[in-house]
Amino acid sequence: MNQSVVFIIGIGIAKIFGKTFHINIPMPRGLVYGSVASNNHYSSNGNKNSAYTNFFLFGIGYAIASLSCTLPIFLLVVFQALSAGGIVQGSFVFLSYALGMGAVMIAVSLAIGISNQTFLKWLRRLAPKMNVITSIVLILAGSYLIYYNLVIGKLLA
Repeated sequence: MNQSVVFIIGIGIAKIFGKTFHINIPMPRGLVYGSVASNNHYSSNGNKNSAYTNFFLFGIGYAIASLSCTLPIFLLVVFQALSAGGIVQGSFVFLSYALGMGAVMIAVSLAIGISNQTFLKWLRRLAPKMNVITSIVLILAGSYLIYYNLVIGKLLA
């Protein structure tokens, strides 16, 4: 069985008893150093362009991180459009994809904007319990991995 399973369950049990774990990830100083501290979009070093650069770099990082979710769907649309039979049919495939994705993104953005205060109140009530919730999730994830390896993976057989 994998040692990571024991590690995951161990972290979950330790978190239930109040032990916390911190991972320090170094950040390149010139790349994303500083934050937008006020409403006028100036970064902590006083450079207005630096704040916009930070937003731009965050967007690039987010796009790269989300590729694993969006790239397969996009490639499916591309290949569907290529096999649609012509440029007009392929354009309709892309148009329907764009309209569907746009509708979903607009709906999610509006829902977040409208329910922002309600969501924040819910998060503030949930915050003190978050350590226990994440501990239980870690223990359940580790337990599932044990089950999967023993029963479905037929590790014992």
